[in-house]
Amino acid sequence: MTVSYQYEVASSTSGGFTRLLLKWKGSLYKLIYREMIAFLLLFITVSLIYRMALNESQQRYFESLARFFDRYLEMIPLSFVLGFYVTTIANRWWQQYVALPWPDKLMLTVSLYIPGRDEESRLIRRTLLRYTNLMMILVLRSISLAVKRRFPTLEHVVESGIMTKRELESFKSIQTEFNTYWIPSCWFVDLLRECRTTKKLIDPPGMRFVMQEFLDIRSKCSLLWSYDWISFPLVYTQVVTLATYTFYLACIVARQNLLVSEDDRLAVDDYFPIFTILQLLFYMGLLKVAEQMINPFGDDDEDFELNFLIDRHTKVSYLVVDQIHQNSPLIEKDIHFDEIDPTLPYTEASVHHKKDTYKGSAADIIVPQKKQTLSIPVSLDEGVDEESSMRSFRLQSRDDRPGHTMGSITERLGNGKNSSSRQQSQDNPGFNGDCTIESGLKTVISLGSSETTQLSNSNLNIPNFLPTSKQKCLTNQRPSIFQSQILNRSNFENKSKIKSDCDSTPEFLIDDKPMPVRRSRKESKQKSIEENDARNTERKPSYETLNTSALSNPNPETDDEDDGL
Repeated sequence: MTVSYQYEVASSTSGGFTRLLLKWKGSLYKLIYREMIAFLLLFITVSLIYRMALNESQQRYFESLARFFDRYLEMIPLSFVLGFYVTTIANRWWQQYVALPWPDKLMLTVSLYIPGRDEESRLIRRTLLRYTNLMMILVLRSISLAVKRRFPTLEHVVESGIMTKRELESFKSIQTEFNTYWIPSCWFVDLLRECRTTKKLIDPPGMRFVMQEFLDIRSKCSLLWSYDWISFPLVYTQVVTLATYTFYLACIVARQNLLVSEDDRLAVDDYFPIFTILQLLFYMGLLKVAEQMINPFGDDDEDFELNFLIDRHTKVSYLVVDQIHQNSPLIEKDIHFDEIDPTLPYTEASVHHKKDTYKGSAADIIVPQKKQTLSIPVSLDEGVDEESSMRSFRLQSRDDRPGHTMGSITERLGNGKNSSSRQQSQDNPGFNGDCTIESGLKTVISLGSSETTQLSNSNLNIPNFLPTSKQKCLTNQRPSIFQSQILNRSNFENKSKIKSDCDSTPEFLIDDKPMPVRRSRKESKQKSIEENDARNTERKPSYETLNTSALSNPNPETDDEDDGL
């Protein structure tokens, strides 16, 4: 029933779509010619009454009424309402077609897992497909007028050979108030189970694949029945119909050519409203399209050809599971068997359609040799904030232990000042090591600006990815940062506390905002142990205790190395 015009639009030519305007079946003219004739008759009748039957005062009143109708006629959002309605109906129409069941995958699966040319195997395969087609016919005859006319009763289904008399008796014996189109699906399941019991089903997992394909058909049958049950909301259909016919009737009065002077009576539009006819042609045409597509299971020109599908499914399914089953031709070599790159011929009518192989829009572009050098861009814009740059720099410094600020300072203390302190401790047993550490810290603080800058530059490398202006700023600010950090650490009361803080990563102060120091799990654990040890120490070691330890240890360098100074 669907009107196909694919051949007429196979190629774009001058006036290609114009030829479609001459078709009658499924055309716009066939849908709205009755409404258009009624509109013209009413329009001409009102025009004659206005011009011939009314007196002058009545004509003035009619003109006021026509102007009122024409002023508010465009306030009806007819184009929007119709556009949304037709779009929704068209989507629903196509979804209903997609929901139509096709048994092709099922019949191939049955032919694979239930082999055999004997009569029993043929009977099982044909019966399985017959139950499937019977279920589709039963659901279609309950929703389609065309299928109902073909099978008005179940006896007609029996006469067509889709159902046997014994199956009809079993079908009628089930008393229920609901639609029973699903009963053949139960017969299908029972027969498939029997095939597994009698070993007609060669592969046990094949039963699952057969059931998957059958359940897909079963679900589509339910979906078709649901589309018929749940219609498009009636209220929206009423709104669209009321808006269209209200506009249709209002135009009969609003689009009249009013009498202004005697000369205007000879105007063409007095007798035939050309553009009003075109406007109604479009609006009424959209409404009729929606009316034709809202139920595709009827007798309209654009409805689905369900009877054709029933014939096709029945014949094709029997061919696949019976006649074609295990009747394929013997395999043999094709004419291109020994060719690596076969070339298929063209006819003279099609050779001009041959195109070169498409390789991609940029496949033929050649990049100059001097621009093929690989490089990694590392520069940042001037707008990058200093805090994010220093954060990435701090993370890099944490992985590079020799570059840590406090570790480098204490290392220089150990290399420079501690060498003399070790010598003094050897010569003088009463030498206090804590005093040396404290004096060493004061010495670092009292370093000149140039020496502090040199010390900081030697241990902290300014990242190259920072802009030049920010590198200079960090270079100038580094000495004050180091001095403030060293002063904070000079107030600790015991040597182990100084050691643990000197080995840790310092906090960089950027824009007067301290950034948290991130340590690894191992460093955090060691830090916690050292803090607990320092907390357990009740008082600072006395001068005599240090002298005793210095006398008992003949090699003071070992203590210094263990303390990390």
